Amino acid sequence: MAPPIIVYFFKNNFRKKRHVMSINTQEKSVTYTMQSDLLKKEDEFYKENEKLEQRTKELMRKVNDVMKIQDNLIKEALNTNLELNVTKNSSTSADRLSDNLNLDCFKSDSNYKNDDPNIPSSVNDMGKKGFIHFYKAKMKSLQEENLSLHHENKKKGEEIKKLQKENLNISEEKQKWFASYNTAKNTIGKLESQVSSLSSKLQSKDSEVASIKKESEQIKKELKSSNLNVNNYEVRLNRAYEENEKLKATIKSSKEEEKELKEVYKKQINDLTVAVKRIEHQKAELLNGFKKQVQLIDLLKRQKMYLEAYKITELSEAEYLKILDWKLA
Repeated sequence: MAPPIIVYFFKNNFRKKRHVMSINTQEKSVTYTMQSDLLKKEDEFYKENEKLEQRTKELMRKVNDVMKIQDNLIKEALNTNLELNVTKNSSTSADRLSDNLNLDCFKSDSNYKNDDPNIPSSVNDMGKKGFIHFYKAKMKSLQEENLSLHHENKKKGEEIKKLQKENLNISEEKQKWFASYNTAKNTIGKLESQVSSLSSKLQSKDSEVASIKKESEQIKKELKSSNLNVNNYEVRLNRAYEENEKLKATIKSSKEEEKELKEVYKKQINDLTVAVKRIEHQKAELLNGFKKQVQLIDLLKRQKMYLEAYKITELSEAEYLKILDWKLA
């Protein structure tokens, strides 16, 4: 099972990642909406600008037509020996033309007709003078309309520049947001790598804990087996003690065979002493092995095992002292 600190760290990183992703999604949607609105406005202004340019071209075409007609009239007036002072400005040219034209010439040419279908019949009836006044008025109207369109075009151009500036600012903001998004993405990647590393370490620790548990179970089994062996040796020692008691009773009851019995008894005592020494040696080896096993699980039950071993040692020494007391007796 994973430690609670690792689990909490993983959950906390997951929440942070999800929160950052939701913030980035909201920022992207807001940025996309703003850019979409600005692009729509910019497209509308571009369309208006194209319409204004078309109208301007149309007006310029009309002005050129009027200038051509005026040039034709000036040429006709020159053919009738009229002195005209033509300037660069079309409006002043028309004014001076109207002031310098000879009224007799207009009277003599009162039957002049123009084939332009856009000219009213009343103007055709007025002759050249009517044409000049008509085209002067039309030129003035076209110039005013051109000036108005120029101002409107200029205003639209300023608005387009303003929108372009706003679009540039939004692009810069978008770059900043993308930079912060990339930073957050890199941070999330680092956190994910850390979580992956911690998960692998956690799995390694879990496997180590499982291995230690298996070793502990094995040591417990070995310790249990050692305890059974010690109990068996204690039973054998008790049996030997009982046999010694029987021998004492036999010695007391058979005084006639005392010497033989003493020799036999001494021999038995020697054998028993050797057996006891051998048993003590085996016991010491078992105790040493037992102590080594206890050291392996010292972190769990060292003090308890040590006390149990100590009690067993005291009991064995007490029994051994009883045997020695019996020998001396």
